[in-house]
Amino acid sequence: MGWETLVQSADLLLEIKNCQKDLKETSSTREAFDHYSLSWWKIDQNYRILLETIKSKNISFDLLFDRSSRSYYTILRQMNRRFTELLEIEKFWPPPGVSFSSQDRFWKETKLENDKGKTAILYIDALRYELSKQLMGSLEKDAAGQNRELSARLASIPTITPLGM
Repeated sequence: MGWETLVQSADLLLEIKNCQKDLKETSSTREAFDHYSLSWWKIDQNYRILLETIKSKNISFDLLFDRSSRSYYTILRQMNRRFTELLEIEKFWPPPGVSFSSQDRFWKETKLENDKGKTAILYIDALRYELSKQLMGSLEKDAAGQNRELSARLASIPTITPLGM
């Protein structure tokens, strides 16, 4: 019963250790952006899963959760600090090659290959990128739909949609 929780905590701490190594070697905002979309998002996922597991147990994992939480929030601060440092050095935004345009142009820029069927487009904020990865995994597993794509896109502020959000 407790082994699952220990493994989840170990997974989280391993991803954090890998991220700390990557942070030292990351030399541009584009690299940081790529690292997050390729692997750093797993830190958020592992922390969420660990939190859900601990809340569902009847055993106290206070010390393990405290250690894991401190490591999680420390790496978030380190990522934010490094990203800010890189922004200050580069003095431009967005990183080269990252899609950045006003939301009101999204539908004009989006080309739907098949307009005969139903299409779902989900916007998920950066804090839930890990949930979008999980959703994509479920869709792939179920072979849902003909075309599944996950891409990162930066929003301009204030965010504007045809629905007024």
